[in-house]
Amino acid sequence: MARNDLKQFTVLVGQGGEMQEYPVSKFDLYSSSTFFVSMIPETSDEPLKIPDADPKLFRHILAFMQNPKEFKMPSFNKVEELTSLALMAEKYMVTDLCSFIGKNLSDTIEKTDVWRVYNEGREIETLATACEQMLCSDTDFYLDNLYKNKVEPETLAKFLSLSNLNVNSEEVLIKACLKNLVGADKRETFRKYFLPKLRLLTLMAADLKELYEFLLPEEALFLLSQLRDKTPLLTPSDLPKDHALCLEKSKRKFEKSYNLKIVNDEDILDLKGVVLEGKFNVLNPGEYKFVLSFTALQSIVIKGVFLFAPLDLCRDDLVANDFVRYLQCKENHHCCIDACNLELKVKVEPKGNPDDSRDITLDANNRLHRMNKWFQFTKPFMVPMNARISLHVVLRGGALFMRHLKTEQASILKCNDDSIARDVFDKINLEYFQKEDGSDSFNRVFDGEFTIFKSISYKLNH
Repeated sequence: MARNDLKQFTVLVGQGGEMQEYPVSKFDLYSSSTFFVSMIPETSDEPLKIPDADPKLFRHILAFMQNPKEFKMPSFNKVEELTSLALMAEKYMVTDLCSFIGKNLSDTIEKTDVWRVYNEGREIETLATACEQMLCSDTDFYLDNLYKNKVEPETLAKFLSLSNLNVNSEEVLIKACLKNLVGADKRETFRKYFLPKLRLLTLMAADLKELYEFLLPEEALFLLSQLRDKTPLLTPSDLPKDHALCLEKSKRKFEKSYNLKIVNDEDILDLKGVVLEGKFNVLNPGEYKFVLSFTALQSIVIKGVFLFAPLDLCRDDLVANDFVRYLQCKENHHCCIDACNLELKVKVEPKGNPDDSRDITLDANNRLHRMNKWFQFTKPFMVPMNARISLHVVLRGGALFMRHLKTEQASILKCNDDSIARDVFDKINLEYFQKEDGSDSFNRVFDGEFTIFKSISYKLNH
């Protein structure tokens, strides 16, 4: 059917005083949508009535049909207008417009509005698919902004069903779900919408601490058996029929990340080795500050900072009978350190723009800290190219046993066997300060071997 073969006719959109009359070619309607092919007889010149459509939005659909190459996404003041346009495009089977909206959505809305659009349009395939691509591409950012939006449980459940979320651990998603729980029926909401989507079998047993109140006793025992026992005593067949667990054991796909090792892995001894070789310090009451600074040669996103935890030791342990076996038993103990006794602050100083410097505080609340090993701060933040970064860790307490590790600043990049680290980090510096009880200021301790930093997890910010 050629464009000149069919003359224009009228489309009446809306009802009553709001109704608008639009002249349009049958060719444009026929060639753009199978819906209109079935609605308009070729031999009829009667106006086509579409009473249930918004005339102001429908004119955008007609504009696309008449000249798709020159069509530009309209600016909307409300998310509801965008979702209505996408829904209308799907309803009237204008498939090319659906594709156009999806491809251009990231340029149409702000990143901070993605959750709102996804929440409003989760049942509209055009919008849902485009939003999910954005949510998967920068999951850390969107999770950090989740609490600023009123996202319905059904929307978050749909999000949790995605396999290619860019997260390093399911624990990140658990925290987001817990933070988004509101109302009196939190347990029911978590069990109905979130628990069936969370891949708890990809975690460690210690990571379940915050979830016990949401689990059935049988579910908790099953998870502990699966995650702790080399040969699990309990299998899925032992679960009750009404259980709400996700049995998926594979981790979600995530973007490649890297680790900058501050300390060589072979230098990290177990608890017995630390004591037998005397590789520990006893920190007297007071405050201790550890500083790691570097220049970023490329733009990166720091995903996590790993710090060595205090050792689960006291002076009596060193004189215990058969203390070697005693230390071996203690090796796997899991204890907690009060989050108020530990803080990590980050200072980002862009090159040539001192006014753009910013301070970031990362907290370790709700995180189980593994004594004898290490723990992680997991609030991602972006570092611009050529910026100078300083990570300040303040540890408070008394009689704390800490690992004493040899870390020469000049050899940090050498112990990282991948070339990526050498292309990203420069001018790495380690410092150590002490503030004794009753003192108002920190004094530098010239012990370059002693550090609390284990490694930094990061990804390239393309």
